[in-house]
Amino acid sequence: MSVQMTEEQQLAVSSRGKVIVSASAGSGKTFVMIERLVALILGGEDVRHILAVTFTNKAAAQMRERLRTALLKGIAEREGAERERLKEQLAALPLAEISTIHAFCGRLVRSYFYAAGVDPAFRITGTDDAEGMELSTRAMDAAFERAYAEGGEEFSALLDVWFRRRKDAKLKGIVKELHEKMRGLADYRAKLADMGASDFFCEACETLAEDIRRRADMVCTGLTDRGDAIETLGDKFTAYALSLEDQFTQIAQAGDLFEMQAAAAQLPPLMRRPARRNPTEEESALIGFLAGAKELLAGVRKDLSALAPREEEKARCQSAAALSRALAKLVLAYDDEYAREKADAGVLDYNDLEHCTLRLLENEQVRADLAKKYTAVFVDEYQDVNPVQEAILTRIAGDEVFLVGDAKQAIYGFRGSRSEFFEEKERFLPVSLRLSSNFRSAPAVLDAANRVFAPLVDGYVPMQGSDRYQEHSGEVRLYSLPKEKADRAAPDRVYSVLEHTGEEKPEPLGEKVAALVEEELGKTWFDADKGTEKKVTFGDIAVLTRRRGGEAGLVARALLSRGIPVTTAAEVNICDFFEARLLLDWLSFLDNPEQDIPFATALLSAVGNLTEADLTRVRLSPEGKGKTFRRACASFCTAHPSSPVAKKLTDFEARAAELRVHARIRTAAEVMNELLSLGLEAQIAAKQGGSARLARVRRLIAEGEETDVNGFLSRLKATGYYLGFSESGGENSVKVLTMHASKGLEYPVVILAGTDVRFRGESEQDEVIFTEKFLAAPKAFDVENKFAYTTLVRRASALISLAEERKQERNLLYVGMTRAKYRLHIILRERTGALFPALAMRGSDFFDQSACADLFVQEEQEPRPAPPRRALVYRPNEEMKDEILRVYEKPYAFEASTRLRVKSSATDLLREQKGEFLQKVKAGLGFLDEDEQFDGDTSKEAGIAYHAFLQHVHYGRDAGEELARMMREGELTPQQAALLKVENLRAILAIPCLAGLGEKRVLREQTFLMRLKACEIKADAPDDEIIFQGAIDLLVTGGGYEVIDYKYSVLSDSALKEKYAVQIDLYKKAVARVAGVREEEVRAKIVNIARCREIDM
Repeated sequence: MSVQMTEEQQLAVSSRGKVIVSASAGSGKTFVMIERLVALILGGEDVRHILAVTFTNKAAAQMRERLRTALLKGIAEREGAERERLKEQLAALPLAEISTIHAFCGRLVRSYFYAAGVDPAFRITGTDDAEGMELSTRAMDAAFERAYAEGGEEFSALLDVWFRRRKDAKLKGIVKELHEKMRGLADYRAKLADMGASDFFCEACETLAEDIRRRADMVCTGLTDRGDAIETLGDKFTAYALSLEDQFTQIAQAGDLFEMQAAAAQLPPLMRRPARRNPTEEESALIGFLAGAKELLAGVRKDLSALAPREEEKARCQSAAALSRALAKLVLAYDDEYAREKADAGVLDYNDLEHCTLRLLENEQVRADLAKKYTAVFVDEYQDVNPVQEAILTRIAGDEVFLVGDAKQAIYGFRGSRSEFFEEKERFLPVSLRLSSNFRSAPAVLDAANRVFAPLVDGYVPMQGSDRYQEHSGEVRLYSLPKEKADRAAPDRVYSVLEHTGEEKPEPLGEKVAALVEEELGKTWFDADKGTEKKVTFGDIAVLTRRRGGEAGLVARALLSRGIPVTTAAEVNICDFFEARLLLDWLSFLDNPEQDIPFATALLSAVGNLTEADLTRVRLSPEGKGKTFRRACASFCTAHPSSPVAKKLTDFEARAAELRVHARIRTAAEVMNELLSLGLEAQIAAKQGGSARLARVRRLIAEGEETDVNGFLSRLKATGYYLGFSESGGENSVKVLTMHASKGLEYPVVILAGTDVRFRGESEQDEVIFTEKFLAAPKAFDVENKFAYTTLVRRASALISLAEERKQERNLLYVGMTRAKYRLHIILRERTGALFPALAMRGSDFFDQSACADLFVQEEQEPRPAPPRRALVYRPNEEMKDEILRVYEKPYAFEASTRLRVKSSATDLLREQKGEFLQKVKAGLGFLDEDEQFDGDTSKEAGIAYHAFLQHVHYGRDAGEELARMMREGELTPQQAALLKVENLRAILAIPCLAGLGEKRVLREQTFLMRLKACEIKADAPDDEIIFQGAIDLLVTGGGYEVIDYKYSVLSDSALKEKYAVQIDLYKKAVARVAGVREEEVRAKIVNIARCREIDM
């Protein structure tokens, strides 16, 4: 953002005293905090007397670093005593207390451990850490053992309700969950002690009645506002609207909840909504509103009719309160045991740090010390504090307090955070300021956010843009996905191959996101920080979803299926991808060769090397009629043994038999690695997104490291063939993340794909509903008759929880929309939304579609898929069959290219070369031949030993001394040394090309990997490029380049030269390519170790 501050920012920096700043997204709040910190220090404040609390360690580190930069700048601009003072402040910066709230609490508790009553050497553990979970389990077991031993009616009542399937696990889970929620309250033990004692019946009744009044008011106001428009629909619609308004009014004005129940019971049945043919778009909207109002009224009447009489409802509340009391005592017992376990282990959890700090702040001496130490307190993200943190920060705050946050970005309510504290301080602190200028987003993004949230947030201050984007406005587009038609269950009948083609049904949301990503690539966006336009890359795009699972996985899978690199914490199922299915089909075939589909997959793979035309020829042959495909292949080979297809099948069966033997004695991972080495790796890597595909393959292989093929397949089958994997596509990849995870981040292009997840709300499935107002709200149970009843306190608690969830989800949408810098895409699903945003049940319900109508994209009608091919079964026409085969068996024009390897080596070239000398060349031992009698030792072991000697020898020294050195330093094994004769070694080192190497620079075992056209190696090969690899024994540099290759052979000089010409030619090309010289300038020699000869190549 610009260094030039706005008036709002200047006011925030210069104001003194107790200041709270509501900073909209992208308004530079961190910049303002730093500037205010710097202003205080430049004004004479000591950095050691400032406390700055941030939400994350990353934010604390950034703040410290920016403060350091600002101090350095201040030092450079000042002289004399002030310069020295700032230097002292810079030196003291590491001591500045800029940290998270938990780091501050930890320091304070360690400093006053004697007052806190804790071990000064305590360790910190999390409730989800292994140690924390073990301590919690021990504490829970101890609390229950004591409860069982003591007995009592209250504990027995809890067991009557929650002892299920002969286990108390359900009750333990409820105790643990309630304990975790209560610990977020400042005085949780006092509240637990009082739980169930207070009578919340009347308060719950009023909460429910007020909700009905609110709904009635919304509907009546909506009907009044639309009165004139409804009249245009005709008298029937007008009368219908008046009846809805009248019934809502009568219920709302009846009095308390039970009087509302009585009033609703006296009302006539709801009128039938009038119909209207061919309504306009505006008329449809009015009729839709009337339908929603009727549905709302029907829901209110239903809820009221479900109420039992007042005394009965009260009795249910009292019964549930008794359960709450018993539950609270058990939670307190667990809390005591848990505290004891942690004390014995010398650990504190994060909640302990907060509560210990709160207790310390009740000590007058501690408060006095802190008041003296901290002359200024800064708090970032104040909207995310919980009740305990709020109490701590309130007690340490002095006269100079600076709180920054944004209630619209409060999204951590599920962790116990409460934005109400921020909103309350906005109303009551002496100085309440706003930062409304947004420096992050383009004007179009800001306009869309303002349109959506102005009606949703009371007192909403529209975000203002800046001139950073110049004439560039950005773009916002909304898309409405059509409703998915439910598949109608087909009646039982004959299975139809025509209707079950095996094709996977695309998921509309994922496909839409993938299409938008592809559409974005190559477009431009304006980088306001650099002042230039840039091309959109994968790394510029973020897809934000509501949940890490569900739609995030669908989106990731859709992107990956198109070869788009993805980074996401959401898991995708590896078994859904081509590369995994390829390997799994191969394993299935090896495990059971009688399965046709895995068999066909294996045949068509790079290992099988057959084509679909080959398989078609087999299936159409008379020998295959009425047989499984595997039997058809066997019959074809018997009937046509000389056919090229039969030869391929025979070779395949031989290889498969060998692999099947391996599958019986090796792990699944080893078998899959062998399949990859035989060609599947190249087949997979050649597909779009090859590197990502191979990463998924490695994850699949890792799963099979400790089991055989059959066990591996059985385990996958038991999981429904599900194997999760989180994609990491690198820096230049599309980021798929949750809106929660996106907080504090920004992206040039954002796609919101999580607006249609239904809010959870609190349901009757929850054993206990927790709210700060009513605490624990269990059901009421009639144990004798085995009935469970909801209570009015429970219903009121559910209302409060849902209202808080709506607020959090609204804020989450705000966070998601304001992550976009330049272009924002929002995907909605076509459905009937909530009647009012205040009653929203999905993020999409917050959009006023009429106000955002111009942002919706009218998409073209998608083309219909081609009708499925009819499968005809009839007696084949031989002439037609021959004609079809004649057309489709036409030789492929680039057949030679299909036979080329993706990757080759010098050894591979030698294998392919014809000639009497090459029949016995062993893979990896290209320097050894045994083709004719020789009076010397030509064993493989001897050849390897001499080659090893030359690999390590220091040229120019005596052979005997070198042999002794190599044995001493372990460069040769005793077995290798025994095969070497010193006189032979001296003769080898005396070969002219080796004798002069003592003064030259030599490079040993030089490996290379390069890309060449196949025709550069073999004249009759196509011009496709192949990757070649190899290793040069010795490369001599200085005065040009010379390649020396060792051989240990009985062959004559001319025979060796003929045989290895192609290999040496490859080495020369590699040296010329790397050194940047012409190939003719590279010399080459073969040194035949066995005959002590050098051969010019």
